[in-house]
Amino acid sequence: MKQTIHTFYLRSTTSFFRMSYVEEFIPKTKQDPIVNELCRIFISAFYEFYRTIESELNISNDKTLKTWLEETANETFDDVCSYQARCFVIYTSAKCIAGFLTTKIDENYASNVYLSQCAIDPKFKQQGYGRILLQFLSSIYPPETVYFGFCRRINQPALDFYRKCHATFPDNEQLIINYGYNPRDYLVFQFTL
Repeated sequence: MKQTIHTFYLRSTTSFFRMSYVEEFIPKTKQDPIVNELCRIFISAFYEFYRTIESELNISNDKTLKTWLEETANETFDDVCSYQARCFVIYTSAKCIAGFLTTKIDENYASNVYLSQCAIDPKFKQQGYGRILLQFLSSIYPPETVYFGFCRRINQPALDFYRKCHATFPDNEQLIINYGYNPRDYLVFQFTL
């Protein structure tokens, strides 16, 4: 499969311009070192906030927060490695991985793209990388595409991020249930680019 590379410019906090780029990551095996790095980013990105609200996450009693996040990361990259999901990685100008997002085509509506995960390394948060990843999708999918995902109701930083990206939060309990989530814990967000 062909990798897609696009270059974007971000304004840094020092008023200089720095270059970052996004490319589709297509691993050959789950042992690819980039998979390990993306799993680390996923766990650290979510752990940073979730540890402060762990008691409200409704994680089963037999799991720790780290174990639960590791399982979720492994499931995510099982999907990527089996080509059930696409993974887009954003790199800094220093060629460090700043974050990633994964997408799937909605089985019921081909014009909808499910954002299954989006994670930015904590050391790169609040620098525009998440927004660039979302904007990048417009170079991959057709203009009429509706992007949607699920966010925990108590994950205020993520909800704020998606609001800044002009997401709406439609009341769609059935969609939440169809994807295996609990409507008490999750909201649907959607947006177009």
